Amino acid sequence: LDVFPERGGRCKFSGKQAIADMGITTLERTIPSENFYAMELSFTPEKLDHAEYGFSIYGGRKGAARPGFHVGVDVLGKVRCASRITDSDMDRKGMEIGWNEVKMPLPDPKAVVLRVTRAEKNRMTVFNLWFFDASKGDWVLAQKEISAAGLTAGRDNWTISIFGRAWKDKIYTFYVDDIRVYERTRK
Repeated sequence: LDVFPERGGRCKFSGKQAIADMGITTLERTIPSENFYAMELSFTPEKLDHAEYGFSIYGGRKGAARPGFHVGVDVLGKVRCASRITDSDMDRKGMEIGWNEVKMPLPDPKAVVLRVTRAEKNRMTVFNLWFFDASKGDWVLAQKEISAAGLTAGRDNWTISIFGRAWKDKIYTFYVDDIRVYERTRK
């Protein structure tokens, strides 16, 4: 894991998975949840041999585990999301179980730019997932109103987590850049 401040904070996830199949590597930052509106980030995959990458938004601990909302790109290059998976479920397990496939394909799998926006439906937190389509120069709604079970804005801080994982003895490299968290302002 390398961070390049001279390049505006670009982070490189790179290495050989030596622990176990789908052992997870993460980079995390805690943010206040109350005014969270949206998050944008860019992934640039370089070498992905049986590897997955993505991000999670975790709420406060519920016992030994943290519930979260997750978006990732699986070993086949498909985008998947999950909302009933905890941090302990993320380690040593792939996206094929418990993750829902996003039907819309990525506009450019070599430059993955994602946005999630928070909304409310029936007084519950939901997220909308967007892909940036450079050919159109605009955001495209990929999936609407994804449940964010376990995440309640205002109660706890949230933790943003970038993750990478691969099968044992596989090498992977990807970059994450341009992470932006937007807050809504209240008058």
